[in-house]
Amino acid sequence: VIAKMYDEDDLNLQLSQKLADDSTCDYKWHDIRMNFVKNYLALHVDSLKPVEEKIKNIPANLSFAEIYIGGKPEEYLHKGEDADYFSGCLKGMTLNGFGLNIHSEPEDVVRHECPQL
Repeated sequence: VIAKMYDEDDLNLQLSQKLADDSTCDYKWHDIRMNFVKNYLALHVDSLKPVEEKIKNIPANLSFAEIYIGGKPEEYLHKGEDADYFSGCLKGMTLNGFGLNIHSEPEDVVRHECPQL
C-alpha cells in the first residue's frame, strides 16, 4: 500500500506499508486509512503499526482538490512515476469521516463491479 503527496510539480512524500500477508489477493478485506494532520502524514494498514512521517516544507498552495484512489490517469503521472493501478474491491470509503458513495459520483470515476465476498 503506497500513499504519495505532491505539490504542483514534485513528489513531497511517499509512505509505504506491506500487508501482514505477502499477497493482497487473499479474498479478505483490509482496513487502510491515511491521515493528514498539521504537517504529518500517516498510513494505517490493518492492525499494523502506522507508518508516519513529518512533511518538511509544506507548500503554501497545498491543495487536496484531486484525490486518486487506485491510480492516476496517465496524463497526470509525474516524471519517473509508474502507473501501478489497484485491482480489487473497495468498501466503506470515507473522507474526513464522511462516507463516499462512488456509485453516485461523476462520470470521471472509473469503476468495475466487485464480486460479493
